[in-house]
Amino acid sequence: MTKRWIVACLLALALSVFTSWVPAYAQAVYGSILGTVTDPQGAAVSGAKVTVTNQRKGTADTTTTNDSGNYSVTHLVPDIYTVRVEASSFKTAEQKD
Repeated sequence: MTKRWIVACLLALALSVFTSWVPAYAQAVYGSILGTVTDPQGAAVSGAKVTVTNQRKGTADTTTTNDSGNYSVTHLVPDIYTVRVEASSFKTAEQKD
């Protein structure tokens, strides 16, 4: 009986040590807004200023479109945002909510 008890304890100890090596990953609560800015003919607009504003907090993140007209704003907390795009020779565009 003592031998079985020792073996059971050793197995339980080995199992607890082995399972503690499994990495635990945290969950992220961030989102992203990304898109492409194009002109009415569908050509990419590079160098456009894109401002993403949190409507509730009033905080803003600004970025610029790349040569393909793409932009990305990351690490945003879940909320309601406004996206505003400004480029020379174009009207300002704004999308709420």
